[in-house]
Amino acid sequence: MKNRNIKSIIFGFIIISLLCSGCKPKYTGEDYEAIHTCEVVEDITQEEIVSFENMLIRYRYTQNWIEECEKVGNIYYTLCIFSDGSVYCIKEYHKSGSEHLFINCNDEVWQFVTDVYYLGKLSGEDLFFLNFYISEVNFESDYYFREMIDTIPTSEENVNLQDEAWISCGGAIVREMENGDEEHFSVEARRHEGDRIIITLRTYDRNAIKAMDILTESWFYEKWLELIFEGAE
Repeated sequence: MKNRNIKSIIFGFIIISLLCSGCKPKYTGEDYEAIHTCEVVEDITQEEIVSFENMLIRYRYTQNWIEECEKVGNIYYTLCIFSDGSVYCIKEYHKSGSEHLFINCNDEVWQFVTDVYYLGKLSGEDLFFLNFYISEVNFESDYYFREMIDTIPTSEENVNLQDEAWISCGGAIVREMENGDEEHFSVEARRHEGDRIIITLRTYDRNAIKAMDILTESWFYEKWLELIFEGAE
């Protein structure tokens, strides 16, 4: 009888563990609503929260930078969420062959970005779950490559896919490494091909995908697309 009770207890723990492994945690953070706005930022270097140390996650679109019919580099349109839930979008010009300050997590980049907008803040609940999912990410997770073809999401119908200037898009989590520096952990990258979107890489880590979903399913993402693709056609 004793052995049977022990087995029952062990079995119970296994069931609870299996159930909890896929469960969304109970929200226990401060309850406040999201702030939705669209304000021009004249000097982003004066925004205290804006640094790679404070950045949680970002998404970006890439466009060819053309001058006199020749490609001289890339133009990056980036949406960033910082640790207090603040959301900013920026435009960055990067010349081929020069140091890519943003990708290298070099805070000098903020001196050179243009078309900066403050879009508001995540709700307390969204910020709580964004932090939770990021904290659960396995940064050693593998990727799969070019295994999925998606149709165009409704939010991206205003993108001119026949314009070869638009190259790709993708999102990443910004994490601190053991030496204290920051780096970008790619969650997903996509490329436009005709009237399709090709998934060129995506992490297998489900928590990273869930974290990115909080960004890409938000009002902020929709507003950002309106800003960067306004008049794209």
